[in-house]
Amino acid sequence: MAILPALGRLIARAAERTQVWVVTHSQILADALEDASGVRPRRVYKQDGETLIEGISRLGVMDDDEG
Repeated sequence: MAILPALGRLIARAAERTQVWVVTHSQILADALEDASGVRPRRVYKQDGETLIEGISRLGVMDDDEG
């Protein structure tokens, strides 16, 4: 869909002025947001009944903050 990359650019532009959280099932939109903003998307997943965020430890440390 050609509209999703354009939507990603609009959201990234809005995020320059305020905090924006986007929840999507669209990999195309997530990729467009990453391309437009340089911010890596995070996946949310379930493990043993617990909701976790990819790349963030249970202590809240992001993997790109380590070392």
